[in-house]
Amino acid sequence: MTVLDAIIQSLSRSGESNRDDQVAPAVILWPDKERQWEPVLPVLRERLPQLLTLGPYAANCKAGPAIWLRCMISRALQEATWPEKTTPILYLPGVNGLVPHIDTTVAPRPPLLH
Repeated sequence: MTVLDAIIQSLSRSGESNRDDQVAPAVILWPDKERQWEPVLPVLRERLPQLLTLGPYAANCKAGPAIWLRCMISRALQEATWPEKTTPILYLPGVNGLVPHIDTTVAPRPPLLH
């Protein structure tokens, strides 16, 4: 097995779940703050048709803005050609993998009066 095969296998398996115990993930998020994986994306796309990228729209690279990604994940577009039970992989170049900080110093919004 090559390093490329191992990467592809790892990405493919990350979407697997025990259907008796868990709900299958809707998408696999792959943040890459330093963009270290960008050079190998073309090779990965050849073997992973479900690999989508956040960025400017480029149909040949399966890349686009957030609204396009939502449509692809929901399989609303013809370009979503991966097998039905395959979990899409969303590559996020330049995005940190940490959970965003929630500012708790802001006062909660008062309830609406009806």
